[in-house]
Amino acid sequence: MVQGKQRGRPPLAPGKAKRASFNTRLRPSLKVVLEAAATQQGRSLSEEIEFRLERSLDDQRHLVEALELGFGRQVAGLMLAIGYVIKEAAPSPRPGELGWLSSPEAFRVIAESISLLLLAVGPDANPKAWASLRKARDEGVDDAQLFASFVAEAIARPEMDNEWESDPLVPIIRSWLGEAAIARLSDRLALRSEADA
Repeated sequence: MVQGKQRGRPPLAPGKAKRASFNTRLRPSLKVVLEAAATQQGRSLSEEIEFRLERSLDDQRHLVEALELGFGRQVAGLMLAIGYVIKEAAPSPRPGELGWLSSPEAFRVIAESISLLLLAVGPDANPKAWASLRKARDEGVDDAQLFASFVAEAIARPEMDNEWESDPLVPIIRSWLGEAAIARLSDRLALRSEADA
């Protein structure tokens, strides 16, 4: 029996995945700009979008490499953690304001949040600070404690990575701070006892 010629593309080799399909909506003005860039580069619109997404991920990878090279892993990890505290705690600036650096109250809350995070990660015992972070997590009191608690818990608990808007920097922070610091942070936030319960 003679088989006819198959239509369509030939099947992929085993283990080689097809390109994933992804549908999205674009503002008309953005689509025009992307189409012009795609034409200029000799790419399809889909290829241009994929290229630009890959570049954005490369930019993040370059940031991580620069931080690691410039400061070392632990310092860079702590800088990123502090950055997340500021990002969570900083209020949106009002028109005409310079942001949290021009607001004494916002600055106080952010400085206190950073201090609490450092006390939670640091080598010295500070049961009062740890208790305030646990209380903030459980009861949602005091802004400074709440911001520090949220970031500390996100760093200490890998299972929260999905809740953290899929931010790839949080696992890097965890890795760079090191297992001992993460275990200490988890113990101080009483996360292990919750998991065992």
